[in-house]
Amino acid sequence: MTQHENGSSLMLAVAGIMSAFLGVLYLLSRSSMISAVSSLTVVLVIVFAVGGGVSLLSPSRKQKFVHLLLILCVLSGAVIIGGWNPDLITGRLFCGAAAGFVLLCSFTVGLKLADMLLGDIQIHAAERSVFAVALGLLALSFLTLAAGLCSILNSYAAWAILIFFLTTGAGKAFALLRDLYRAVSDAGAEAGFTEWAFVIFSCAVVILFLFPVFLPPIDYDVVEYHLQLPREYYDMGCISYLPHNAFSAFPQNTEMLWLFSFMLGGGSGAGPDTAWGVWIAKLINFSFLPMFLVAAFLCVRRLTEGYGKYSVTGGLLAVLLLLGTEQTFFGSMKLYTELAMAFYAMTALLAVLVLWKTEGASVLLRLSLLAGVLAGGAAGMKYVGLVFIAFPVFLLVLFSPRKLDKDLRVKCALAAGFASWLVLSPWLIKNFVSTGNPFNPIWNSAFSASDWSEEQGRRFEIEHSAERHGGFSQGELARRAWQIFVGTPAEIDGQESPVSSLGLLALICLPLALFGPWKGNVVRNGLLALWPLGCFAAWYLLTNRADRFIFPSHAVFAVLSGAGVASVLHDGGRIGSVIGKGMLAVAGFAVCASVTLLLLVNLFSPIESQRELEAGANPTPVYRIMNGSVPASYYLSKAYSPWPLRKWMKSEFSGGRVVLVGSADVFWLPSDIYYSVVFSKHEFFDLLHKSANADALAASLKGRGVTHVFINWPELARLHSTYYKAYDLDDKEQKVLREFLIRNCSPVGMRDVPPWSISHAAKGNGWIATFMRDYSVMFPYGRDGDYYTRYSRELYHLR
Repeated sequence: MTQHENGSSLMLAVAGIMSAFLGVLYLLSRSSMISAVSSLTVVLVIVFAVGGGVSLLSPSRKQKFVHLLLILCVLSGAVIIGGWNPDLITGRLFCGAAAGFVLLCSFTVGLKLADMLLGDIQIHAAERSVFAVALGLLALSFLTLAAGLCSILNSYAAWAILIFFLTTGAGKAFALLRDLYRAVSDAGAEAGFTEWAFVIFSCAVVILFLFPVFLPPIDYDVVEYHLQLPREYYDMGCISYLPHNAFSAFPQNTEMLWLFSFMLGGGSGAGPDTAWGVWIAKLINFSFLPMFLVAAFLCVRRLTEGYGKYSVTGGLLAVLLLLGTEQTFFGSMKLYTELAMAFYAMTALLAVLVLWKTEGASVLLRLSLLAGVLAGGAAGMKYVGLVFIAFPVFLLVLFSPRKLDKDLRVKCALAAGFASWLVLSPWLIKNFVSTGNPFNPIWNSAFSASDWSEEQGRRFEIEHSAERHGGFSQGELARRAWQIFVGTPAEIDGQESPVSSLGLLALICLPLALFGPWKGNVVRNGLLALWPLGCFAAWYLLTNRADRFIFPSHAVFAVLSGAGVASVLHDGGRIGSVIGKGMLAVAGFAVCASVTLLLLVNLFSPIESQRELEAGANPTPVYRIMNGSVPASYYLSKAYSPWPLRKWMKSEFSGGRVVLVGSADVFWLPSDIYYSVVFSKHEFFDLLHKSANADALAASLKGRGVTHVFINWPELARLHSTYYKAYDLDDKEQKVLREFLIRNCSPVGMRDVPPWSISHAAKGNGWIATFMRDYSVMFPYGRDGDYYTRYSRELYHLR
């Protein structure tokens, strides 16, 4: 057999091992000996069938069938993780097929767009494919936005878009995929044992990272606006500015993909176990992981052209470094925007690297437009993309290390900048039309948004300022730099460190990229290194320092590290070979340790609270949600704060409207609610400010159809203490609120959350009076925090 054929056999063997691993997880989730034996038998049959296929088939003659066996093996693993639940298996297969079809259709139309931008520029099939997927998903986002603005958010519109995409050039798309398959096969034939080991290990890690995708999303930002906004658009049947959710003014390229997923699979109303639209969205988000890794790999290949198999080795090292970081893992399982931004950052960087290697004025302008479009796509996911991705791409084009005519250099930079702003402009136009501020909710002092008061704008600016989160001292800068680039997986401001302990490894590799035997490429790589370093400075000085913001730009460090090791392996002689191989070994062990820790913590951690564990409860590990042996609703009942309200509304609510005070994490709740995020005007407090007494407040609420009020007291206290003047009530308003709860409301007993006695608690200087006076007393009468939290969410019925 050739090395490529041996590689195919090794991949099949790894797939069999993965199936066995999934089977072990399944066995752990079952207590019955009969089911354990039958499951083990199925796993052994799968492994035996794979092994038999490898031994009986000759890959040189029937290679396609061998690859088919690989696909069947992976699918069998997916069936195992489905927990043998027919409904669950069917649903997940449907979601996987839907997500795959969306990607295929996006690739088809994206290839058409790539051809328009690239023309006859000769690039590798893999590079053209990456550009096509990025452009296709961007086109899907904008068509979904257009459908929403035209009030046609339904499954018919979704299928019409997909069919239109598929018919734009399916034949050419499949031809490119065939060319890509051949190119990968040729590269595999040249790869050695080290390269194949890295490929197999990377594929195994990506498959393992797929498991937590099937956890229902509960992260606060996700259920407050990343998912909640698409859900509200879907329920309304249109896209418009939502005054109660300021985040609806943010650019939402990724959220449009989640909205499109709802158009295909439905929203969250059916419940977490059958919310197929949510799972399609999570699978599309997960697809950014392999695409991001491939884009980073291709960037290293561009930096190390002519290095033969060492170019592949360096690219795979960059992939390993990225797989070992926490933010790659969490980005693939959570519906944040940073993983998609990282993919677009890498594709924009790839376009710049192609530009640096290409001749001809018209060709350079085309590539500049492509780089700008991709950078603008990242900015359309979050405003920080303008600073962390679009602006660095503009500078990389402007200060290209190639000797170019000054006028041409400026024209290329302006083309990239123009393309970025053009791609971002639909969101700016939408904001200007709906609020009067194209950058709402920032820069309100310059544009005076119609729906925001001066106090609201001040609150947003203070909360999102760097000064609010640690100041600018040298000691603070050094501490954060250590945490970001070198430190262990500690948390900063409640956010996971994006580079973890692998940052030290990347920094060790970085000098190899800058000062290794590069034959005159120090300036080029120095420019690239300034990108993440400049973004760190901007992150520290300009943002509220959520660490995941800088992850997309810091992926450049991994690219440079891989390129540096490739350089040393190729040109460093015997000493360079020893150093390079040592780096590869260290990286392999570090990634193994990091991935093992991430999976152990996130797959086997108990769902029950510490109080329940101390009371002797049998811990339910998280992976039992993933394989379907425990319903997703059970997980939400333990981890999602407003879950008792959902259960009550589903079983006992007879109609009306529930106003939420404090809670804004509302994605899993029915639609008969009113809520507000902390930056927007809240209807309840707005009426409270205007009411002369408790009876007037009750009458105003009833006049708006309100029948119930749900209050999350600790969340109110947190928001007041951490957000500038949030829910700040004077003495009169506190008195009206106290009297309203006592005289005009009756506590409603929600399952698992019995109400407190309002009349008893409010006597004298009771906890409500104290709470409303200074927001500081959270645990009245000496009750411990965990016991208090259980009783801190209260539902009232307006009498």
